[in-house]
Amino acid sequence: MMNMPAKDTQDPNFRRLLYVRYADDFVLLLICSQTEAFTIKRKISDFLKNHLQLELNATKTTIANVKDGFEFLGAHIIQRGTIIAPVRRAKGTKDGITLIFRSRHVRRLSVSAPLEKIIQKMINLGFARRNHLGTLYAKSRRDLVNLSHYEILSFYNTRIRGTLNFYSFAGNYSHLRKIRWIYAQSCAITLALKYKIKTMRKAFLKFGKKLKDPNSDTELYSEKSMKVKHDYKTRPSYLNEKDSLDKLLSGTNLHTRTQRFANMSCALCTSKTKVEMHHIRSVKDVRLKIRIGESTYSQ
Repeated sequence: MMNMPAKDTQDPNFRRLLYVRYADDFVLLLICSQTEAFTIKRKISDFLKNHLQLELNATKTTIANVKDGFEFLGAHIIQRGTIIAPVRRAKGTKDGITLIFRSRHVRRLSVSAPLEKIIQKMINLGFARRNHLGTLYAKSRRDLVNLSHYEILSFYNTRIRGTLNFYSFAGNYSHLRKIRWIYAQSCAITLALKYKIKTMRKAFLKFGKKLKDPNSDTELYSEKSMKVKHDYKTRPSYLNEKDSLDKLLSGTNLHTRTQRFANMSCALCTSKTKVEMHHIRSVKDVRLKIRIGESTYSQ
């Protein structure tokens, strides 16, 4: 039975198709010839145009071999070989049992995070750079220097958490440590620039490996375990859109009015429990009164 295939591997009429869709993106996984793949693509294009009045994006719609890999919904999917080794027990003696291992080479689809593409996005957004030799270095965000320590940490924590949650399904999840480390270096260089302590190393020595904010005890986020999760179901509400990772990396996501005071103690009794905050006036109203010269405490 081990030597006999379950199907006729030379059957010219054998076909298989798997269709996966999310919003307006879809992928067809086919076992067929390349000629038939082009025929199916043309029929899909004609159907969308004639029956649904939709145009198939010719530049984004490609035909690829799964052995070369393809991109779908921000993930890189490629066919890889895995080794399955069932244990066979041979006839033993009183002294012990001899074990015989027989392995089978089985191909499976591997779904992983495209690390190089993520790094390139980080370079485009100013978190990192490459020198003339192509070596990757973290880069400061000078546009954040005037923010508070807490706000800078919140800015980076949003991106670290978002990236790790977005790729919780990835087979190379542990490799995302590199992405987190680039963000940590960029944050340290930004804080070094803010406090005028010159180097990233001095920033880590001053605030610790998690760049802790001394006023609010907020730290740079770090995942407890980077083991592979293969979690395809759990998604935060802000990652529902297919292009949410691009928005997460490029957006500001700064809610400074209340969050900057999170975990801080009460100004009157120094308590950190059951503390409530009430905004008695709008920030924009205060700024308006400052511009026109009125007292901010006038009724």
